Amino acid sequence: MPAPTLDDLKKQLNRSLTDTSDDGELTIHLAAAIEAVEGKVGPLTVREFTEQHRPAGRWIALDQRPVVSVTSVTASDGGQVQLEDDAVDAAAATVKLPIAGGGQPYTVVYQAGSATPLTSYVLAALIIGQHLWNAQHGGGGRVMPGDEPVMVPGIAFAIPMRAAELLSGDLLPGFA
Repeated sequence: MPAPTLDDLKKQLNRSLTDTSDDGELTIHLAAAIEAVEGKVGPLTVREFTEQHRPAGRWIALDQRPVVSVTSVTASDGGQVQLEDDAVDAAAATVKLPIAGGGQPYTVVYQAGSATPLTSYVLAALIIGQHLWNAQHGGGGRVMPGDEPVMVPGIAFAIPMRAAELLSGDLLPGFA
């Protein structure tokens, strides 16, 4: 499933796809919702990232996962690092240097994210986008079961519980 689109959010809100009067505002709500999801689970699409790191010995821990590929690793003196074939651990988001880094910073350019994000992540983004829209424009005073707001660490606004559960994987708390 691809990352959520403006049309997906309109469908979630039961709005006409041809009505474009609120597209600017809906786009902002969707972008905020996607940022909230990505802050919890990582990029929903494959994108390029450039980061500067000081390695721990031979290892550089990257900020985004899963790593799709590493384009380049450059030492602070401008020298390109030639990585070995098994130097990248995609799931752990780490890069192994051929020799210890010596404490100098390295710039890593890489691609990370998912070409097909989990459906639960896409739905969580749509639920959050809907929640943001309804909070500003009124949801008719109805509170749906599971819409109790919770705070997700690192995010400065309330996330509906059902979206938080989709992101945590804890769909049935207390059940093994």
